[in-house]
Amino acid sequence: MPKAQKSQDRIITVPLNQLHISPLNVRFEDTSDVTELAALLHSQGQLQNMIVVPEDGNHGVVGGGRRYRAFKVLEQQGKVPADHPVFCLVTTEERAFAASVAENTGRAPMHPADEFYAFKVLVENGTPIEDIAAEFGCTPLVVKRRLLLAKVAPELVEIYRAGGMNLEQLQAFTLTDDQDLQCKVWHGAQHYARHAHSLRQALTKGKTEATSVRAGKFVGLAAYEAAGGAVVRDLFGGADSGYIADMALLHSLAADKLEEAANALRAEGWSFVKVFPELGWNETSGYGRSKPKVRQFTDEEKSEVAALEEIARAANDAIEADEDEELTEGERDELEYKATKAMARINELKGSLEEFSDRQKKASGAVIGIDHYGVLEIHRGMIDPKAVAEKEKAKAQAEKAKKIAAGEPVDEDKAAVSEALTRKLTANRSAALSAHLLEAPRVALDLLCASLLAKVIYSGFYGSGGLLISPNEQLSSLSSTADDMEQGAAWLALTERRARLQKELPEDPAKLFAWISDRDVLEVIELLSFCTAACINTTTGNDHVRPLENVEQAIGLNMSDWWQPTRKSYLNQVAKPAIIQALVEAGVGEIAIKQVDKLKKADLAQKAEELLADSGWLPPLLRSKEAPAKAKRAAKPPAAVKTTSSAKPAAKKTAVTKVAANPKPKRTPMDPAAAWPFPTDARP
Repeated sequence: MPKAQKSQDRIITVPLNQLHISPLNVRFEDTSDVTELAALLHSQGQLQNMIVVPEDGNHGVVGGGRRYRAFKVLEQQGKVPADHPVFCLVTTEERAFAASVAENTGRAPMHPADEFYAFKVLVENGTPIEDIAAEFGCTPLVVKRRLLLAKVAPELVEIYRAGGMNLEQLQAFTLTDDQDLQCKVWHGAQHYARHAHSLRQALTKGKTEATSVRAGKFVGLAAYEAAGGAVVRDLFGGADSGYIADMALLHSLAADKLEEAANALRAEGWSFVKVFPELGWNETSGYGRSKPKVRQFTDEEKSEVAALEEIARAANDAIEADEDEELTEGERDELEYKATKAMARINELKGSLEEFSDRQKKASGAVIGIDHYGVLEIHRGMIDPKAVAEKEKAKAQAEKAKKIAAGEPVDEDKAAVSEALTRKLTANRSAALSAHLLEAPRVALDLLCASLLAKVIYSGFYGSGGLLISPNEQLSSLSSTADDMEQGAAWLALTERRARLQKELPEDPAKLFAWISDRDVLEVIELLSFCTAACINTTTGNDHVRPLENVEQAIGLNMSDWWQPTRKSYLNQVAKPAIIQALVEAGVGEIAIKQVDKLKKADLAQKAEELLADSGWLPPLLRSKEAPAKAKRAAKPPAAVKTTSSAKPAAKKTAVTKVAANPKPKRTPMDPAAAWPFPTDARP
C-alpha cells in the first residue's frame, strides 16, 4: 500500500457528538429501523469500527451509518453520553465513496437458521430468554419462536437452508417435538400438498384449529385452557392461535358464555331471548322488527368510537402493508379478528343508541348468537315469526268475517305445504326474479345500491333482505334446493346470459378492469345487472316471509311466465285436496273435477299437470301481491326463452276438459324509460 494511504488509514476514537452522516455515504438517506442494532451495541459494545472522512471540522460517516444512528438512539435513551468515544477508520475524501460502496457490498448476511441455533446455544449456556431478548433488541416471544425452530429435525432445517422449503413451511413443524413425525409428514406429502396449511393439518390430526371455528374465537384459548382443555399452541400465530382436542368442552364453554349474555338480555325485560350458536341471515330473516327511538352519541361514546375506528384501521393497514407476506397466517387472522372485534364494538355502541319502550319490549324480543367472525351479535326488538303469522292470520280472519257479513264471496283456506316445498317454490321464485332483472338494469342497480347503503349507513338494519353480496353467485345454491330448477325458463335465461358473458370476457381476470374500461356505460350497467341478479337468494322455509317483495312489484314479476305446476315441481308433493283446489282455481269444470277426484294420487297428479299446463295457475306462494300505487317498472323475459314442462306420457283421452275460466295473464310489456337509466336509442 502506498505510504500516503497508510497515513490516512488509521483507527481513532471520535466523540459521538462530532460525527454526522456524510453526503458521500451511499446510504445517505437510509431510514431503516435500528432498534435491534442499538440493543446489540449496548449489550455487546462496538465490535466493528466506522469509516469516516474529515468534513466540516468534524468527521462524516461514509461507512457504518446504521451503527451511527443506533448510537444516537442509545444517546436519546440515556444509555451513552453525547461524547461517547466511537472507533473509526479515517480515510481520504478521494477514497471515501469507494470505501462506502465496499462497506455495503460483498457481505453475506447470517442465515436465519444460524440465528435459531445461536439462541439455542445461549439458552443451553444458562442465559435467560428475557436477557437474550434484551441483548438482541427483540421480544421474548421472538426468542421463543427461534428456539422452537431450532428443535425442528436437522434434516428439514438443511432442506430449508438449501431453499427446498420456505420459512412458513418450517414454522409448521414446530407444532410437534416428534422429529420422526416431522420428517414422515414432509416426505409423505405430495409436492403440491406441502404448503404450510396442509403440513399443519397433517401434524395436528384429531385436533381443530381454534380460529377456524366460531366457538374457538368466541371463547378464546385462554378460557379453554383455564377450563382444563388441552391445546397445542401455535407461537407463530396470534394470541388465540392453536389447536384444540376437546370440541365438546369448547362448545360447552361457548354455550355457557351465550347463556350469560342471554340472561343479561332477559334482565332488560324482553318477552323472549332466542339463542343461536351460529347466527346469520337465515336465522334472523324470518323475524319482524319493532322500530326504536334513536338518540345521539355522547362525547365519551364518540371518543370510544374514534379509538375503535383507529384500531380497526391500524389492523387493516398492517394486513395491506404485508406485501412480502412476512406475517404468518395466524398473525393475519389475529389482525383480522382485532379489526372485526373493534367494528363489532362500534356496532354495539350504535345499537345502544336505540331505545325501546316497555310496551315494545313486551311485544318483541332479542336474538343473539355468534357471527361468522366469532363475535357476539345481538338483535333487539325482534318480532317472533309466529307472532307475525298470527297477526296476519287474525287480520285475514277479520277481513273474511267482514266479507261474509257483507254477503261477499270468500276464498277457502289454502291447503298448507311442507317446508321443503316452500323452499323449492321460493327458490324458483328467486331464480325468476333474477332472470327478470336481466331486462331491468335500473331496478337491479337500485337494489344493489339499497343493499349497500343499508349495510353502510343504517345501524339498525339487520339482514340482507335477500341480496347476498358475496364473491360467489347464488344460482348453484338455488338449483340444489329445487330439483326442478334446471328445467325452468328462468334457469335457461340466466345460464344463457352467463355463457354469453364467458365468451366475451377475457380469460385472465387481471385484464378485466382494462376490458371493462373499454365498454360503454350501458354495457357496464348490463354487467352489473347480471352480477346483482346472480347474487340474489330469497329462498325461505317460512311462507309468511317474502324477501324483496318490493322488487317483485317494481318489475311486475309474474311467475306464470317462468314456472309451470308439474308433477316434479309441485303436484307430487301436495295432498289430493290441494290438487283439486288448484283445478278449481284454474277454472276446471265441476263435472271434470268430480271425475278426476276418483283417481289415485299418482294418476290425479298426472292428469292435473295436463289440465293446468299454460293455465296461468300459481300456488299462493308464487302469486303476485298487489303493487303499490306508484307505477311499476316492468320488464319481460327474453322472447327466445320458452317455458318448459316435464314430458307428458301417452295416455288415453278422457271426457275431462279444461275450462279457460281464468286465462293466463298477459305479460306486462317492458317500460324502457323505467328499466334503463338512459334513453334506449343510445344502446348499441
